[in-house]
Amino acid sequence: MIFNFDLGGKEYSMDLSPSLRVAIARHLIGLHKKYCAANPDENIDLEAYLTLVERSPHPENEAAPPDDDDDYVDEEILLLGELVKRKDKMIDALLEALGKLK
Repeated sequence: MIFNFDLGGKEYSMDLSPSLRVAIARHLIGLHKKYCAANPDENIDLEAYLTLVERSPHPENEAAPPDDDDDYVDEEILLLGELVKRKDKMIDALLEALGKLK
C-alpha cells in the first residue's frame, strides 16, 4: 500500500508496512462500529460506511465563509494557524510511521 501525500508543494510517497496496514484497517473497523452504535437505525455495512467517509468533506477542502472587510485579516490568520496545526500533526504521524518502518 503506497501512501501519497503533499507537503510544502512537494509530493511524497511511502510504502506502508503490513503492521501499519492492519492498524489502519482496525482503526476504520472500530470507527464503523462506533458509527453503527451511534446510529442504530441505519443498517450500514463497512463498505457503505467507507464510501460515506470517502465522500464526506474534509475540513481543509471546505470553502471558506464569506469575508467581512473588518474581520478579513483575523479570519485569514486563524485559518493559517489551523493549517499549521494540521501539518504539524501530519508530520508527527509520518515521523511515527517512518520510525516503525525501521
